[in-house]
Amino acid sequence: MKLNHIIAAAALAFASCTASATVLDSRLHADDSFVAYLSTSDTELGMAFSSGSQWDLASLGQATLAAGQDYFLHIVANNVGAMAGVLGEFELTDSTHMFVNGAQRLLTNTEDWLGNNTGFDGNYVELGDYGFNGSEPWYYRDDTSTDAKWIWAGYNEWSDVAYFSTKIIAEGAQTDAPPDMPSDLPTDMPSDVPSEVPEPASIALLGLGLTGLLAARRRRRN
Repeated sequence: MKLNHIIAAAALAFASCTASATVLDSRLHADDSFVAYLSTSDTELGMAFSSGSQWDLASLGQATLAAGQDYFLHIVANNVGAMAGVLGEFELTDSTHMFVNGAQRLLTNTEDWLGNNTGFDGNYVELGDYGFNGSEPWYYRDDTSTDAKWIWAGYNEWSDVAYFSTKIIAEGAQTDAPPDMPSDLPTDMPSDVPSEVPEPASIALLGLGLTGLLAARRRRRN
Protein backbone atom coordinates (compact mmCIF):
# COMPACT_ATOMS: atom_id res chain seq x y z
CA MET A 1 0.00 0.00 0.00
CA LYS A 2 2.81 2.40 0.88
CA LEU A 3 4.47 1.73 -2.48
CA ASN A 4 1.22 2.60 -4.27
CA HIS A 5 1.03 5.87 -2.33
CA ILE A 6 4.61 6.73 -3.30
CA ILE A 7 3.95 5.99 -6.97
CA ALA A 8 0.74 8.04 -6.92
CA ALA A 9 2.54 10.98 -5.30
CA ALA A 10 5.36 10.81 -7.84
CA ALA A 11 2.87 10.72 -10.71
CA LEU A 12 1.03 13.72 -9.28
CA ALA A 13 4.28 15.66 -8.91
CA PHE A 14 5.26 14.83 -12.47
CA ALA A 15 1.84 15.89 -13.75
CA SER A 16 2.10 19.18 -11.84
CA CYS A 17 5.55 19.91 -13.34
CA THR A 18 4.29 19.05 -16.81
CA ALA A 19 1.21 21.22 -16.40
CA SER A 20 3.29 24.22 -15.32
CA ALA A 21 5.78 23.97 -18.20
CA THR A 22 5.53 26.42 -21.09
CA VAL A 23 4.37 24.77 -24.30
CA LEU A 24 5.05 26.20 -27.76
CA ASP A 25 2.28 25.52 -30.29
CA SER A 26 2.88 26.13 -33.99
CA ARG A 27 0.76 26.26 -37.15
CA LEU A 28 2.83 26.59 -40.28
CA HIS A 29 2.52 26.56 -44.08
CA ALA A 30 5.55 26.45 -46.35
CA ASP A 31 5.68 26.50 -50.12
CA ASP A 32 6.83 23.79 -50.52
CA SER A 33 8.25 22.14 -47.35
CA PHE A 34 9.82 22.97 -43.99
CA VAL A 35 11.30 21.66 -40.74
CA ALA A 36 10.98 23.71 -37.53
CA TYR A 37 13.50 23.42 -34.70
CA LEU A 38 13.74 24.57 -31.08
CA SER A 39 17.29 25.40 -30.04
CA THR A 40 19.17 27.02 -27.16
CA SER A 41 21.68 28.41 -29.66
CA ASP A 42 21.22 30.94 -32.46
CA THR A 43 23.73 29.04 -34.62
CA GLU A 44 22.63 25.42 -34.06
CA LEU A 45 19.51 23.67 -35.34
CA GLY A 46 18.48 22.06 -32.05
CA MET A 47 15.51 19.68 -31.80
CA ALA A 48 13.08 19.26 -34.68
CA PHE A 49 9.47 19.47 -33.47
CA SER A 50 7.43 20.07 -36.63
CA SER A 51 7.62 19.51 -40.38
CA GLY A 52 5.42 19.62 -43.44
CA SER A 53 5.48 19.10 -47.19
CA GLN A 54 1.97 20.19 -48.28
CA TRP A 55 1.93 23.95 -48.59
CA ASP A 56 -1.86 24.23 -48.71
CA LEU A 57 -2.36 22.35 -45.41
CA ALA A 58 -1.20 23.73 -42.06
CA SER A 59 1.28 21.54 -40.19
CA LEU A 60 0.89 21.59 -36.42
CA GLY A 61 3.76 21.25 -33.96
CA GLN A 62 4.35 21.39 -30.23
CA ALA A 63 7.42 21.65 -28.01
CA THR A 64 8.00 22.07 -24.25
CA LEU A 65 10.22 24.87 -22.91
CA ALA A 66 12.22 24.66 -19.68
CA ALA A 67 11.72 27.42 -17.13
CA GLY A 68 14.40 30.13 -17.16
CA GLN A 69 15.88 29.02 -20.48
CA ASP A 70 16.00 31.25 -23.58
CA TYR A 71 15.36 29.57 -26.92
CA PHE A 72 15.63 30.19 -30.65
CA LEU A 73 12.89 29.10 -33.02
CA HIS A 74 14.50 28.07 -36.32
CA ILE A 75 12.79 27.18 -39.59
CA VAL A 76 14.42 25.66 -42.66
CA ALA A 77 12.15 25.97 -45.71
CA ASN A 78 12.58 24.56 -49.21
CA ASN A 79 10.95 25.40 -52.52
CA VAL A 80 10.75 23.26 -55.66
CA GLY A 81 9.68 25.88 -58.16
CA ALA A 82 7.85 29.14 -58.82
CA MET A 83 7.10 31.40 -55.85
CA ALA A 84 8.19 30.40 -52.35
CA GLY A 85 6.83 31.44 -48.98
CA VAL A 86 6.32 30.66 -45.30
CA LEU A 87 3.16 31.54 -43.38
CA GLY A 88 2.34 30.73 -39.78
CA GLU A 89 1.47 31.58 -36.22
CA PHE A 90 2.96 30.52 -32.89
CA GLU A 91 1.66 30.62 -29.32
CA LEU A 92 3.08 30.10 -25.82
CA THR A 93 0.77 28.66 -23.18
CA ASP A 94 1.83 30.97 -20.33
CA SER A 95 3.77 34.11 -19.50
CA THR A 96 6.97 32.43 -18.28
CA HIS A 97 8.29 32.90 -21.81
CA MET A 98 7.61 35.51 -24.47
CA PHE A 99 8.48 36.16 -28.10
CA VAL A 100 10.60 39.09 -29.24
CA ASN A 101 7.44 41.15 -29.73
CA GLY A 102 6.82 40.96 -25.96
CA ALA A 103 3.74 38.74 -26.34
CA GLN A 104 2.82 35.05 -26.10
CA ARG A 105 1.68 35.04 -29.75
CA LEU A 106 3.81 35.59 -32.83
CA LEU A 107 2.93 35.65 -36.52
CA THR A 108 5.21 35.42 -39.52
CA ASN A 109 6.22 38.96 -40.51
CA THR A 110 9.29 40.93 -41.56
CA GLU A 111 9.79 42.71 -38.22
CA ASP A 112 10.18 39.88 -35.67
CA TRP A 113 12.05 37.34 -37.80
CA LEU A 114 15.56 37.15 -39.23
CA GLY A 115 16.47 35.18 -42.32
CA ASN A 116 18.98 34.33 -45.00
CA ASN A 117 19.77 31.75 -47.67
CA THR A 118 23.00 30.42 -46.17
CA GLY A 119 22.20 29.02 -42.70
CA PHE A 120 22.15 30.02 -39.06
CA ASP A 121 25.42 31.91 -39.19
CA GLY A 122 24.32 35.39 -38.15
CA ASN A 123 24.61 36.87 -41.66
CA TYR A 124 20.97 37.74 -42.10
CA VAL A 125 19.32 39.61 -44.97
CA GLU A 126 16.12 41.58 -45.31
CA LEU A 127 13.06 39.36 -45.50
CA GLY A 128 10.73 39.64 -48.44
CA ASP A 129 7.09 40.54 -47.69
CA TYR A 130 4.67 38.72 -50.01
CA GLY A 131 1.38 39.77 -48.45
CA PHE A 132 -1.07 38.75 -45.75
CA ASN A 133 -2.79 35.41 -45.56
CA GLY A 134 -5.26 35.62 -48.46
CA SER A 135 -2.81 37.08 -50.97
CA GLU A 136 -2.20 35.53 -54.39
CA PRO A 137 -1.14 32.96 -55.41
CA TRP A 138 -1.83 31.14 -52.13
CA TYR A 139 -5.12 32.81 -51.15
CA TYR A 140 -6.63 32.12 -47.70
CA ARG A 141 -5.13 29.18 -45.81
CA ASP A 142 -7.12 27.25 -43.19
CA ASP A 143 -7.52 28.74 -39.70
CA THR A 144 -4.33 30.79 -39.94
CA SER A 145 -4.56 34.42 -38.88
CA THR A 146 -5.23 36.88 -41.69
CA ASP A 147 -2.63 39.14 -40.03
CA ALA A 148 0.13 36.59 -40.70
CA LYS A 149 2.30 37.32 -43.73
CA TRP A 150 3.91 35.17 -46.37
CA ILE A 151 7.66 35.77 -46.03
CA TRP A 152 10.86 34.54 -47.64
CA ALA A 153 14.55 35.29 -47.35
CA GLY A 154 15.69 37.15 -50.44
CA TYR A 155 13.71 37.12 -53.66
CA ASN A 156 11.32 34.16 -53.49
CA GLU A 157 11.55 33.24 -57.18
CA TRP A 158 15.33 32.96 -57.13
CA SER A 159 16.10 31.24 -53.81
CA ASP A 160 14.90 27.70 -53.21
CA VAL A 161 16.03 27.45 -49.58
CA ALA A 162 15.51 29.91 -46.73
CA TYR A 163 16.48 29.96 -43.06
CA PHE A 164 14.36 31.84 -40.51
CA SER A 165 15.05 32.55 -36.85
CA THR A 166 13.43 34.35 -33.93
CA LYS A 167 14.10 34.35 -30.19
CA ILE A 168 11.94 33.15 -27.29
CA ILE A 169 12.86 34.89 -24.04
CA ALA A 170 12.44 33.33 -20.59
CA GLU A 171 10.93 35.35 -17.76
CA GLY A 172 13.66 36.60 -15.44
CA ALA A 173 16.47 35.39 -17.71
CA GLN A 174 19.48 37.72 -17.61
CA THR A 175 21.97 37.42 -20.42
CA ASP A 176 23.87 40.67 -19.81
CA ALA A 177 25.32 42.31 -16.69
CA PRO A 178 23.20 45.11 -15.21
CA PRO A 179 24.18 48.45 -16.82
CA ASP A 180 24.89 50.08 -13.44
CA MET A 181 27.24 47.33 -12.26
CA PRO A 182 30.80 48.77 -11.93
CA SER A 183 33.47 46.83 -13.76
CA ASP A 184 36.29 47.55 -11.24
CA LEU A 185 34.89 45.79 -8.19
CA PRO A 186 37.67 44.26 -5.97
CA THR A 187 37.99 40.51 -6.28
CA ASP A 188 39.41 39.97 -2.76
CA MET A 189 37.92 41.04 0.54
CA PRO A 190 40.18 43.23 2.79
CA SER A 191 41.94 41.25 5.53
CA ASP A 192 40.24 43.23 8.33
CA VAL A 193 36.70 42.46 7.11
CA PRO A 194 35.15 39.38 8.73
CA SER A 195 34.08 36.74 6.25
CA GLU A 196 30.83 36.12 8.11
CA VAL A 197 28.66 38.59 10.02
CA PRO A 198 26.63 37.11 12.93
CA GLU A 199 22.89 37.25 12.47
CA PRO A 200 20.87 39.37 14.99
CA ALA A 201 19.27 36.25 16.42
CA SER A 202 22.68 34.68 17.05
CA ILE A 203 23.85 37.83 18.85
CA ALA A 204 20.74 37.82 21.05
CA LEU A 205 21.29 34.18 22.01
CA LEU A 206 24.89 34.91 22.86
CA GLY A 207 23.79 37.81 25.09
CA LEU A 208 21.28 35.63 26.93
CA GLY A 209 23.93 32.97 27.49
CA LEU A 210 26.37 35.48 29.01
CA THR A 211 23.62 36.90 31.24
CA GLY A 212 22.81 33.41 32.54
CA LEU A 213 26.47 32.68 33.17
CA LEU A 214 26.91 35.87 35.23
CA ALA A 215 23.77 35.10 37.26
CA ALA A 216 25.05 31.60 38.03
CA ARG A 217 28.39 32.99 39.21
CA ARG A 218 26.61 35.46 41.52
CA ARG A 219 24.56 32.63 43.09
CA ARG A 220 27.73 30.63 43.78
CA ARG A 221 29.37 33.58 45.54
CA ASN A 222 26.28 34.14 47.69
